[in-house]
Amino acid sequence: MKMKVLHVINSLDTGGAERLLLETIPLYNKKGIKTDLLLLNGKETPFLLTLKSMNCCNIYSLNSKAYNPLNVFRMISFLRKYDIAHVHLFPSQYWIVLAKIFSFSKIKIVVTEHNTT
Repeated sequence: MKMKVLHVINSLDTGGAERLLLETIPLYNKKGIKTDLLLLNGKETPFLLTLKSMNCCNIYSLNSKAYNPLNVFRMISFLRKYDIAHVHLFPSQYWIVLAKIFSFSKIKIVVTEHNTT
């Protein structure tokens, strides 16, 4: 069975974590790792448009503000569909952990802390 990974990030605005996802998601899928993306805020940005044009993954959006605590409950349905959630940036990192707790999901969570200075 193919491993399924969901990357979670606030948005695909311009930044280092966002660039990392733009460049690596297509590579994961080429290597046979099913990789999709969940955005808290799915506003159209150059990085998002570029990733969409590659047609390499499913892109989901909660169409919400990053600091909205209801994101916890909106994320729960996604946790059941993936083996691993790889989370980037605050506050996505907190919301995904709370969603896992409330859903009793067995998903593994990987948190990457990007530049904090």
